[in-house]
Amino acid sequence: MTLDPSIREQAIDAGWRAYESQVPGMETAYRKVCESWQVIGVKAGDECIGALFAKDGVVHLGIVPEHRNKWASRRIIRDMLAYGDRTTIMQGQDDTFIRRIGFKQSGGEFRIGG
Repeated sequence: MTLDPSIREQAIDAGWRAYESQVPGMETAYRKVCESWQVIGVKAGDECIGALFAKDGVVHLGIVPEHRNKWASRRIIRDMLAYGDRTTIMQGQDDTFIRRIGFKQSGGEFRIGG
């Protein structure tokens, strides 16, 4: 998997496919919000399978349904985290995954890197 900022429009389309079932009928609003976010394509081979959305240290990720649960690697996740502030808060959720990719607990939050 690789990140590719040169395929913004493909990434926006893939991001909509990823989120459509959660917010049906909101495609116009979704595309309007994308105007103010950095949108980076997530590729598997030559195919855009999702989008990384980054703005002001906040990162979101949308992966098309047919590629969920089979694309993630530690390297791609660490590459994605370079776009955010590398802090997350776990509120009563299992923290096994974020610890496995390198987050360490510091007070009430988890941080990775710097």
